[in-house]
Amino acid sequence: MNPRFAFAVATALFLLAPAATHAQPVSPDYYVGLGIRTGLYDSTALVIDSRITLARVEPWTASLRPTLLLAGAPELRVAATIDYVIEDRVVPYAGAGIAWNESGSARTDPMLAAGLDWVLVGPLVLDLNLNHLFQPNDTDTEFTASLNYSLTRVFR
Repeated sequence: MNPRFAFAVATALFLLAPAATHAQPVSPDYYVGLGIRTGLYDSTALVIDSRITLARVEPWTASLRPTLLLAGAPELRVAATIDYVIEDRVVPYAGAGIAWNESGSARTDPMLAAGLDWVLVGPLVLDLNLNHLFQPNDTDTEFTASLNYSLTRVFR
């Protein structure tokens, strides 16, 4: 998949999603979805994204964000984040975690993560995420965009 095309689709979803006329869920506790990853030194990959809320004290939330990347050898990203609700449907987050890479030496590297969850309509959540990985003798930055389905009602 062409990274420019994928980014254009994610941007269009973000800009064109209609504003809800009824109350929208704020920062769903759980979601799962599909998206893409692109980066400075990485090939485009399919992303299986998810979010699990660990604690909530409005407007703050602590979350675990496991992400599986599928491009050749599988890769796993797990970040613990602090989320802050700045608007009914917009939730920026930041945190740290680990990046596990199966290719070559199968190593685990520390990473910083930051992003934005944006509740679109109904149970749909757009997640835009930036990870910065600290690898031996190098660093890597990657961007993921995913469309997720809120599972909050399922697990309550």
